[in-house]
Amino acid sequence: MATDLAEGLPHRRLVLRASAMLAFMFPFAVRGQSVEVSPLRASLDISVADPKHVLATIVKVNVSKTPIWILKDPPGVFVECEGREMRNIGPSDKRAAYKMDDYERVLPGQSVTRQLDLVDQFQWLPGTHTYVASTGGGYVDPTADDHFTPGTWAKTQFTLTR
Repeated sequence: MATDLAEGLPHRRLVLRASAMLAFMFPFAVRGQSVEVSPLRASLDISVADPKHVLATIVKVNVSKTPIWILKDPPGVFVECEGREMRNIGPSDKRAAYKMDDYERVLPGQSVTRQLDLVDQFQWLPGTHTYVASTGGGYVDPTADDHFTPGTWAKTQFTLTR
């Protein structure tokens, strides 16, 4: 079973925990200064029509008062089972740096939807298991030297039988 699961990627978990702690603690640590809030809200839904179709639907909503830019490619999705991160076995392509043509302009209040079939992306466990999927809610502004604003991770659970 250990070969089917990633060997506990502690760096990702440490970064997630530190980000969550800072998000809650930072407003109290800086008095009289504004705290930057992510201009987008992310949601994630997983649909399991059958064991051969595990569809992730990611919706990102512009909650700011100005236009933002969202990549046209689907964002990364992480999957865990029993508290351990599943190994991503999907194709990995090296690509050139993103250009403005790779982004879609999203006006305030509008949303974009990206879909990704996860069935070939992960080494699923045999039998019936409950998984937790997540995707980032942070924002990288390609018009401001890729300035990053952290956001809340979108998470959901689903059950898959293989």
